[in-house]
Amino acid sequence: MESRPSKTFWFQRLFGRRVFLVLNLIFLGFLLFSFGREFARNWEIQQEIKTLETKAENLQIQHSEIESLMTAAGTETFVEREARLKLGLSKSGENVVIIEEGQISELSGTTSGGSVDRQFDYEATEDSSPTSIANQVKWWYYFFDNNKFLAIKSYGK
Repeated sequence: MESRPSKTFWFQRLFGRRVFLVLNLIFLGFLLFSFGREFARNWEIQQEIKTLETKAENLQIQHSEIESLMTAAGTETFVEREARLKLGLSKSGENVVIIEEGQISELSGTTSGGSVDRQFDYEATEDSSPTSIANQVKWWYYFFDNNKFLAIKSYGK
């Protein structure tokens, strides 16, 4: 029985000391510091992973756009369109219409609301010039009313 009181006395002495409390607080502080540092490093890694995933998605989108452009560039339609736009080429039997920038102006016959119905009510008269007709109207006449287009074209000469 004598050994029991000495054991309890030994525990009381050990845990009752301030040195033990200070050592435990220092150890707990070290553990918290280490855990915090690892948590911060893990958070930074997760943020970098998200950033890299976003970049990978953007690169995948760019890659698919480039593939579709390469596929489109290999078609005959694309080559023909580029030849028409950049080189001014045309097929046999086609009429090429070039409207210069200086000929584009505001349509004088539109209402304040810019009614589309009134834009195409043009009749070539002596006091109106082809340069006062909007470019859209000239194209409309070219495709849908060839007689008016030819009147405007001949009037401009």
